[in-house]
Amino acid sequence: MFTIRGVRGGHRVCDWPLISPCRPARITRGRQSPAGHRASRVVEITTGRPARMTPWPAEPAEQRASRVVVITTGRPARMTPWPAAPRRAARLADSRDHHWPPGPHQALWQISPMPPAPQLIALGTYTKSTGGRGPGVRTLWWTGDPATSTFAGTAAIASPSFLCAHPSLPLIYAVGELDQGVITTIAVDNGQLSVIDEQPTGSSAPCHLAFTPDGRHLVIAGYGSGDLTVFGVNESGRLTGRTELLAHQGRGPHPIRQDAPHVHQVVAAPDGEMLACDLGNDTITGYRVQPDGTLSLRDLVNAPEGSGPRHLALSADGETAYVTAELDSGLLWYERDGQGPWVLRYRVPSTGPVTPLENNLPSHVAFTADEQYLLVANRGNDVLSVFDVGGGEPIFVGDAPTGRNPRHFSIVGDHVLVAAQDDDAITVLRLDEYGTLTPADSLDLGSPTCILPLS
Repeated sequence: MFTIRGVRGGHRVCDWPLISPCRPARITRGRQSPAGHRASRVVEITTGRPARMTPWPAEPAEQRASRVVVITTGRPARMTPWPAAPRRAARLADSRDHHWPPGPHQALWQISPMPPAPQLIALGTYTKSTGGRGPGVRTLWWTGDPATSTFAGTAAIASPSFLCAHPSLPLIYAVGELDQGVITTIAVDNGQLSVIDEQPTGSSAPCHLAFTPDGRHLVIAGYGSGDLTVFGVNESGRLTGRTELLAHQGRGPHPIRQDAPHVHQVVAAPDGEMLACDLGNDTITGYRVQPDGTLSLRDLVNAPEGSGPRHLALSADGETAYVTAELDSGLLWYERDGQGPWVLRYRVPSTGPVTPLENNLPSHVAFTADEQYLLVANRGNDVLSVFDVGGGEPIFVGDAPTGRNPRHFSIVGDHVLVAAQDDDAITVLRLDEYGTLTPADSLDLGSPTCILPLS
């Protein structure tokens, strides 16, 4: 609850109501008024949400405290001078107080919540080694406003196309998308980066990686060589060596993009299964990582021929998956019951119904936090499309421009940060509770490939 009281000489100078925003944390302000002044302060409260108005209890006549302000907001608050506004002040004051507007000795204050603390985000880029213009891995202190967000540290490694974070330690892992792929371990300290280890993956052009749910193994998708690599990880987050290198087999009907297997992503399911999307042979394969770090086949899903499954978004219960089909500009909806097989329920275009699909290549896909909406990045059309999936079937809501070649994105609060690779920019979009996207601004970064929120 918060209370505003004004007393001088045993008399209540105004009869203001209490405004109770019902939040926990408080700030108390009190000060003696100069003699001869009946009112020395007016306070305006800004809470950003509806407030409750309650009567102000009577003051004992013997009290002499001139002013007490107790504010309960549930977050840190700050007091900043507010220019005098006689008309507004008069609305707050009781008609019995005749000392308005306030004199020069008096101050008007506005009390408002402190802005949220900046969030640390790691960014992957393509570097000169693969024709890119990026610096390697960069960190960004994101404030919610591109104008006040600042870059922090840099790890100058070769073409870190994808990043993942350790489940509990301040470490990130980057795959270098090179002919001879590498995985790099990077320590993070207040935004600054330092490389602590680098090892060959044994694969070509690795482009994605993910931890097993127990944090004991990292699984890497090798796009160029069409395989999966597994590394052990010890309690300090160090890689203990490669435990598996498993090659996929087969191909699809596309003469260029499907001449061989091309594993593009690996995702951990809640039950520990690792799901691998193979764009080259039109499969989604489920594996178990054994205690010794080897892979055993659990499930094999054949996607529509020529579709080219690239990325999937998995629901929190692990029973619904939406897959971007890069080669036919599709979005695939799969479901399963518990440990049962995956079943394809529906297929829709990955963009709006009136958007041209020729040469459109969907890339990343992700749920909003409440799983009401699904976001899909589309290269070629260069838009981020939103689907309502609250009922299962994807229903198109709308889209927004992203800049050229939106390779990846992450939802950060009520914003979406998009890696517009060919525009050398991080495009910022606002996302509201109805799934509507609004362009906000952008940040300059050469050849961005991955956006990883860290805190």
